Amino acid sequence: MNNVDKQAVGQRIKSLRTQKGLTMEKFGELFEPPASKSIVSRWERGKTLPSSDRIKKISEIYGISTYYILYGKKTFEDLYQDSSDLQNKIKEIDVDNPEASVELLSFLASSIENSNTEFILEKIATIDLNNLSSSKIQLLKMTLELIESDIDNEFIYSMNRFLRLIIEFTDYGKNVSPLDRKFLINELETLKDILI
Repeated sequence: MNNVDKQAVGQRIKSLRTQKGLTMEKFGELFEPPASKSIVSRWERGKTLPSSDRIKKISEIYGISTYYILYGKKTFEDLYQDSSDLQNKIKEIDVDNPEASVELLSFLASSIENSNTEFILEKIATIDLNNLSSSKIQLLKMTLELIESDIDNEFIYSMNRFLRLIIEFTDYGKNVSPLDRKFLINELETLKDILI
């Protein structure tokens, strides 16, 4: 475990622990043998690192890689799991009553904010343009708002254009001629290529 920033590891452990609403004492009881509250405190303050067995246990409990715990970088498997979790949460959104989904949308927004931009772009590349739901459009809008600060203006322009076309396509896509429909799909495909 060379070149591991103990304080950063500690911050990640604390963040994971608090996500589940566990006290240091309860978190320590997840291990065999249990870790005392003071040991968990030492991990979180970056004084010591958990043993490799305990890091593996944290990984299993939270469904993340040991690499993320140690280095703060998500593996493809972590990102895939994040995406899968997001997709499951998106299914819970009541598009007819968005006010009832405010807490869920807030969770999704924070999840997207913590995601990797490249991974988001990969998800954009796999969008089925012929079968878009309003929840996917909303997710794309939120994604754009959250990643604006991380990327250059040309990308933002392309992304905005992409989203406008998606909305235009879904708003009247069923009522357009086959030629216009083909044009919209070609335009969306071109923008997808630019974005990825």
